[in-house]
Amino acid sequence: MSTDYDIAAHDQLQLLVEIDVDAERAPSLAADLEAALRSALDYPEYAAVTAQPMPRTSPERPVPALRILTRPRIVQLHGEPVELTRLEYDLLLFLCRHPHQVHDRPALMTEVWRLPEHPHSRTVDVHVRRLRRKLGPELPLITTVRGVGYRIDTTRLFVIDDGPVTADAARPNPYQLTVSRS
Repeated sequence: MSTDYDIAAHDQLQLLVEIDVDAERAPSLAADLEAALRSALDYPEYAAVTAQPMPRTSPERPVPALRILTRPRIVQLHGEPVELTRLEYDLLLFLCRHPHQVHDRPALMTEVWRLPEHPHSRTVDVHVRRLRRKLGPELPLITTVRGVGYRIDTTRLFVIDDGPVTADAARPNPYQLTVSRS
C-alpha cells in the first residue's frame, strides 16, 4: 500500500489536527502549524494554507449515547438528563468503571450497597431492571450472565467524565488545515 499523495491531481489536501491544549493557546498553535506547513511545502503554487476551528464531534468519532458526569453525579442520555436514584447511579457507575467483568449479585451488594452479602436478595435485579427501563431498549448496556450476575460488554456506548463540570467548555475544538493551489 502506497502512502504517497499526489496533491497535483487534487484541488485540496485537508488535514485534521487535534491537540489537547487550553483554549487560549489553541489559535496561536494553529497559526504555528499553518506557518510550518507553508514552510514545509516550499511550493509557491501550494502556498494557500488555512486553519479554521472545527466542531468537536465528527463522523469518525461518534459521541457515546450515555455520559456519566461524576462530579455533579449526572447521567445524560443523548444529551438529556436521566433521573436516577443514588443507588441506580452508583450501580451504573460501578458497572461502567469495570467493563468486561461479570459481577455477581453478592459482590454488587458489597461494592455498591456496602452491605454484607445477601445471596438470595433480588435487590440488584430490581435496580438493574429499573436502570434498563430508564436507559431504554435502544441502549443495550447491561448484559445478564444467567445464573451469575451482570456485566458491561462495550465501552463504545458510554463515557465517564471525571473532569470539572465545565471541562467541555475549556477544551478547544480541533483545527482543520487546508492546503490549496494558489
